[in-house]
Amino acid sequence: METKLENWIIEADISNMQAAMEAGSFRSEDLVQVYLERICKYDSVLHSIIEINPTALEIARVLDEEPRARSVTGFGQSEC
Repeated sequence: METKLENWIIEADISNMQAAMEAGSFRSEDLVQVYLERICKYDSVLHSIIEINPTALEIARVLDEEPRARSVTGFGQSEC
């Protein structure tokens, strides 16, 4: 049975995902897990994923443990 998050990510855009994460509606780890499950479910038909980062969940856990002062958009981005 699909969860609310699994249904929500189908239509959610990045700004809505960021706002929901900042509000504490879900964690990075939750989002990564749902996307990994969708990849497993659909990629056997779509064959669209070349490689999955084997540390994706670990990275998400680390991001979830960082202080809330960090911007959700700050990971891996450089300042212009």
